[in-house]
Amino acid sequence: MIAFILFCLSASACSFNTTQSEARDYFEPDVTPRFHTTVAPDGAALYYVETGRLETEYNIIFVHGSPGGWSAFQKFLGNVELGRQARLISVDRPGYGGTLPGRAVPSLADQSRIISAVLHQSNGTVNRRRNILVGHSLGGPIVIRMAMQYPDLVDAVVVVAGSVDPQAEEIRWYNSLAHTMVMRRLLPRDWIVSNDELLPLKSELMRMEPMWNDLRIPLIVLHGTEDDLVPVANAEYIRTHVPPELPVSIRIIDGADHFILWEQPELVIDCIEEALQVSVTATR
Repeated sequence: MIAFILFCLSASACSFNTTQSEARDYFEPDVTPRFHTTVAPDGAALYYVETGRLETEYNIIFVHGSPGGWSAFQKFLGNVELGRQARLISVDRPGYGGTLPGRAVPSLADQSRIISAVLHQSNGTVNRRRNILVGHSLGGPIVIRMAMQYPDLVDAVVVVAGSVDPQAEEIRWYNSLAHTMVMRRLLPRDWIVSNDELLPLKSELMRMEPMWNDLRIPLIVLHGTEDDLVPVANAEYIRTHVPPELPVSIRIIDGADHFILWEQPELVIDCIEEALQVSVTATR
């Protein structure tokens, strides 16, 4: 208990927000970040940062985990080669950064609807951009849910250490403790939002189960065998729940943990490259 309280006190200094000035300092001179706020179908303001080519056939849209922010994908937005191929977009999910700050949105359907604002931007033309979604951790089920809700706007999905199996989700002691009045006063805002969206995750994933068979776009899955936060069995869950004819590429990395996104970014980029290739044959 004492250790947990000390952790809470130290965490109170943590922030997942990156200022525009900090972002500009991070990127190389030949990468120019663009900062935007757009309006979701339900009127919510969605904040996102983009780099890469504006005149391109592809959007690559990154969705972070819990807690987090758009800067979880800074390294990828700064990748010059990816930026030559696509418009690179990283969002602040609802509850974080510039998108409904401090307000948890536990519903995966509502999260998807708000983030879909960046999908609708590329719609409405004869030759719309192809949208590749990349989700890490809790971002994994969200990008899959987006593909379920907006099948005509999503062309491929990359899931990195995604938490998709409802049977693998359980409320741990620290989740319950963090939900108490005392702990909510100690924890920083982002951690409270995170806990509030993780507590109902099991039931949210169960609501998605009947929808898996409706997926019609390619999936690329990356997961590490030593992931202690989201067990590697989640990757097998995807394999057994998608339609048998659906193109699914699953890469299991021996020894990798939940932070494969940052520790082995080259593997994530390989998955994105594969998604770009297979999206060409995706049914619109």
